[in-house]
Amino acid sequence: MKKLLTALIFLMTLGIFTVVNADEFDNLEGITPAQKEQITQIQLVYKQEYNANETKIMDYTNKLSQIKQETSHDPAQQALLIGAYERNINALKSRQEQLKQETDKKYKAILTEKQFQQYLSQQIRVENAFNDFLKK
Repeated sequence: MKKLLTALIFLMTLGIFTVVNADEFDNLEGITPAQKEQITQIQLVYKQEYNANETKIMDYTNKLSQIKQETSHDPAQQALLIGAYERNINALKSRQEQLKQETDKKYKAILTEKQFQQYLSQQIRVENAFNDFLKK
């Protein structure tokens, strides 16, 4: 139950910062409505896939915890399940990183170099604010 509550708090916090990210393009210097529309569409697709992967990671992490606590499986079967869940988690995390790189490439193709650098600076500030929030 505690893990479920933690997961829900994490998702709610992620949702709060997603709203912050939605406005980040307004602050880019000289952004045109066409650029903003393209970037917003790219971000929407990115967020949907990222959040879907994050949900799967949490599911596998919960299953992994359950398997480690169960005693009904024999050790070989348990090791096999643990290995499978860990591989799935690692593959999803790798996909998220790949997705981030692909999205940044798309942003770079639409934004000027200065706008892209402003965007990256905003991302760092949002990430730092999120990390500060988690520390409290």
